[in-house]
Amino acid sequence: MRKLIGIIGFLCGIGAGLFMLLNNPLGPPAYSVAETSDTYQWRALEFFGISFTPAELLGISSGSTNRSLGAKEVKLASASIILLLDESGQPAALATRLTAINKSPDMFTEQVGVDTYTNIFWANAGSLLMHGYENRWPLVRTNMVAALGASDEVIDNGSFAVSAVPPDGEPTGIVGGSGLFSGIGGRYSETIWRDTEQPDLYAGSISLDIDVR
Repeated sequence: MRKLIGIIGFLCGIGAGLFMLLNNPLGPPAYSVAETSDTYQWRALEFFGISFTPAELLGISSGSTNRSLGAKEVKLASASIILLLDESGQPAALATRLTAINKSPDMFTEQVGVDTYTNIFWANAGSLLMHGYENRWPLVRTNMVAALGASDEVIDNGSFAVSAVPPDGEPTGIVGGSGLFSGIGGRYSETIWRDTEQPDLYAGSISLDIDVR
């Protein structure tokens, strides 16, 4: 009887731990920009490196299916060229992006972060340089829930708001610009989802909240 009670207590402890991990009310803050911001959808035209999937972020997968950056020492990073589409679905701008792991994932504080460095180019207009922090914990959490019994459809069809405040509190956002965007600052936020045409990659939307300095 004591052994049975001990086993039940142990299982209840595991269940409580998983519940707190997946529903932590003290999780890291996220943010989104104003509803009046300009929003573009984007997808990768060229991509090299790892996609920062939950498995890759947690070190379960090496990302061997992705295209190498060409340097063996560069493992937790990616470089891409992305196409931005306007509300009508027409090409609006091109961007280059570098993404790198922020630090080792911290599951207890729900921090599974990557840093992004993006330069958007509008033809005959100018460019914006941006630095962002993405907390990929929502992706990890969804995959953990799916592994506990939900279907794969939850993983494949979900969209995730990933823009967040960095753990060290360093400022992020629009760093500067050129051409018509000279002297510009502001913030931006992103939502990502699986690219249906390139299942090993992510696509997404980006909302720009531009301020004149």
